[in-house]
This record gives sequence, structure tokens and C-alpha cells, in this order.
Amino acid sequence: MDLQITKWEELKEGELRASWRFSGILALPWKPRLAAAGSTTHTCDPATGLVVRHYEDWDVDVKEVLARLLRPANKIPQNEAEVFMASVACGDALGAWQVASGKAIKYTGPVVGVSLICKAVTGSGLPGAFLGGVEGVAWLLFVAGIGTIVVQTLRDLIGSPSS
Repeated sequence: MDLQITKWEELKEGELRASWRFSGILALPWKPRLAAAGSTTHTCDPATGLVVRHYEDWDVDVKEVLARLLRPANKIPQNEAEVFMASVACGDALGAWQVASGKAIKYTGPVVGVSLICKAVTGSGLPGAFLGGVEGVAWLLFVAGIGTIVVQTLRDLIGSPSS
């Protein structure tokens, strides 16, 4: 991360403003690149010298910064997180789901397993309205994840038709 203080000024007694700009790649799995400029104003208590007010003013729209958080810095995604975030940033729900389907199976599998055991032992699923809701969502994600992996595997085996 690169941070530069471009200006430093005392506005009035006990009030300081620093203008700055920064750029860098965040240490998140999809490595988004952020860059912005702005200023920070600190107001200090004259008796204690402690900061009693901190105000930041950014020269960029907050929506733009949030959108940048979704975009990987690399042009070609290098890992699952980058592929997922690139798909989300492009509005490709199917691509995002294809990446997430493996994790969906991994995390819903135990709930589905316990549900199957409960059905075998008691004849019904997990007890309770809340757990029943979790059970239903887990089954849905588990089956959708398995279906996605089966379709991907068949595509890989058969190959895509040439035009």
C-alpha cells in the first residue's frame, strides 16, 4: 500500500488537516486494487491534547470504492476467490455459482447427513422450525451443488460442441 501526505495545515487552534492519497492492492483473496485521495481533519482537546474529533473527506464516490472492492486487480483470476469476485463484479451469477458449488456441498453436506440419519431413525427430518428451515436450505444448496458438478463433469467428458 502506498500512502502519501500531500499537504499538512493547521486550520485553527487544535485543528489539523492532512491531505492524502493512497493506492494499493488489498490483502484479500481476490486482491482488489484501491486508489483514492482525500483529507483527514483532527480536532484536539486543548486541555489534554487528545483527538476528540476525526473527520475524513474522500475525493471519490463511496459507491465507486465499494465497486472496486468486488473487482480483482489481476486481469486473469488466479484462484477460486478471484474467479468468484470477478463473476460477481461482471454480474455473472452462473459463473459465481459454479465456483461456489463445491463450497456449498462441503458446508451443507454435514447438515444433509444428519438429516438423513434423523429420517432413518425417527422417520422425520431435523426437529424444530428453525432447524427444519436450515435443513431445507441445506438440501437445496447440496442438490444444486451436486447437479452443477455433474453437469460440469459431463461437459468436460463430452467436450463442448464445435460450431
